Amino acid sequence: MKNLLKILALVLVFAMTAVMFVACDKDNNDNGGNSGSGDGPQTPVATVDSTISDAALKNMVGNGNLYVTDVGLSGTGTVKQFLTRSGLTENTDFTISNTLTASEVNAGDTVIIVLGTSQKGLGGAGVSQADELARAQALVAKEGINIIAVHTGGKGYRGESSDPIISAVVPAAEVVLIVDAGDGEGGDYDGLFTSLCGSNVPLYKFSKAANMLASIGFLVKA
Repeated sequence: MKNLLKILALVLVFAMTAVMFVACDKDNNDNGGNSGSGDGPQTPVATVDSTISDAALKNMVGNGNLYVTDVGLSGTGTVKQFLTRSGLTENTDFTISNTLTASEVNAGDTVIIVLGTSQKGLGGAGVSQADELARAQALVAKEGINIIAVHTGGKGYRGESSDPIISAVVPAAEVVLIVDAGDGEGGDYDGLFTSLCGSNVPLYKFSKAANMLASIGFLVKA
């Protein structure tokens, strides 16, 4: 009888140990961070939400004018908010124009180009994606201006309308800021921005648009 009780006790201990092992293994798989099977490349956490500090990019505006335009007409409201929160005043320190053309800027000026095509925006303005692509190409071809490319719309503002404009602007930019938390839903979900920037254009990724604030201030303020 005593031997039977010992055997039953050992079986119970073994069973409890096995259950605890399975539970621990499940916790590690579910909460381990990088063990998921999400769509698209996973961005290492260390590369996300780093504030720009490269001295070569500090106050890119200098003595020139600062313009903001949304090529694709997805909206400039977010960037406008960043600039005003950084202490700049619209029409004094910067100008917003969703129709800005290359002929309106001069060497030494800086243009923040907001990327992402809005079909509603295009329809309301009576312009086509081809019109916006041509405007983008002319802006980046302008000699002597600085381009800051910003994409805050994530995967939703990618695709056949947005990507040709993105592909035209990004390689010509001095710096690129995008929303991409590495979850497969960001602007770089398929690696397009990474590919376009290569080793020549600094690419900064942020888990949400609000986290760009300090970096925008660094780029445009003395």
